[in-house]
Amino acid sequence: TGWGNNGYGVSWPGKNEKEKVLVSYRNTGYDLIKTTGMELIAGRDFSEKFADSASVLINETLAKTMGNRQPVGSVIKWDGRPVTIIGLIKDYIFESPYQKS
Repeated sequence: TGWGNNGYGVSWPGKNEKEKVLVSYRNTGYDLIKTTGMELIAGRDFSEKFADSASVLINETLAKTMGNRQPVGSVIKWDGRPVTIIGLIKDYIFESPYQKS
């Protein structure tokens, strides 16, 4: 994986635009799930077999926040740019659970 950050620029159909939802994200390449050992619940991982520059994976918590039980295939906006959800991953701890925010 590459760099990551947090932001409020994610929106989806039905979202109250006045509500701020902080989303953490990572820039990554192919085979994220295979490389990190994350658990894929639905959909697929990033792959060189597909043009994934406008695709995202989301976790269970974001799907629940969105109120979307089957998010794969849904289009959301990331900083105003449409992106397609290609996979749903189980919630995980990416960095040390002991690291202070």
